[in-house]
Amino acid sequence: MTPYPWVQFGVLFGWGVFGYAAALPYGITLGRDRIENASIPRRAILLISMLQNSVLVAFATGAGLLLAEAVGLGAPLLTRALAGEDVSPALLRITLAAAGLGAGAALLIIGLDIAYFRSALPPGVHLKVAETATWKRFLACFHGGITEEILLRLFTFSLLAWLLGFIWRAPAGNLPAGVYWAANVGAALLFGAGHLPATAALTPLGPRVIARALILNGLAGLAFGYLYWRYGLLAAMIGHFTADIMLLVLASPLLRSWDLRLAASFPEHAERPNLPPFNSD
Repeated sequence: MTPYPWVQFGVLFGWGVFGYAAALPYGITLGRDRIENASIPRRAILLISMLQNSVLVAFATGAGLLLAEAVGLGAPLLTRALAGEDVSPALLRITLAAAGLGAGAALLIIGLDIAYFRSALPPGVHLKVAETATWKRFLACFHGGITEEILLRLFTFSLLAWLLGFIWRAPAGNLPAGVYWAANVGAALLFGAGHLPATAALTPLGPRVIARALILNGLAGLAFGYLYWRYGLLAAMIGHFTADIMLLVLASPLLRSWDLRLAASFPEHAERPNLPPFNSD
């Protein structure tokens, strides 16, 4: 029996907790009103949140590594690196492929959002993101790139593939490609649905708002899932991080003038946030 990869668990768990902690400044800014109106102190809220998410990351990492091994997935490049191998050439190749696919997914999302979905949210929601300090938006990318990939790809994708494997196997006993694609779609839809609570905290959920979360995030999730399946968890992390950099750090302030014009056109729906001046903090 293969020993449990405790070192790999420790590395991924540490990364996952770091990713969540890195996103706290961004989350605090967007959820300022709810935090200030809460019945318990902000420090208590943050401590409870950190503890809850640390337990969640520990479970997803621990179970995910077992499930991934059972279905031929995981983090092979990290495994090799921890074994002392020089993975620099492979890491460079994977980084280029993953960053390219992540950037392509981000551009597709931006295009679809501008063409149809962006007006589904009040302009003030977009402005609230754009007017959050750049360093906060940058740090939030580590949550998507690391923590969400542990939860959605290492655990959820692997779990779905493992469950499907009980009813869908190739004649030789291996898992067919269809299992991985089905697991990828399932994980991508859950990835999109997972963004709905945060969206609901900013604006009421309607059909287009829900469709926006499922379709835009789902398309990105399909890309990250493909990277996980073909190259491993590190590739999915790199692709997700790249996409978030483009969406949160680069595109959001560039679209700010668009959102300001939209807010001016529909002032009753602008819901302009009460934030400090642009990037002042």
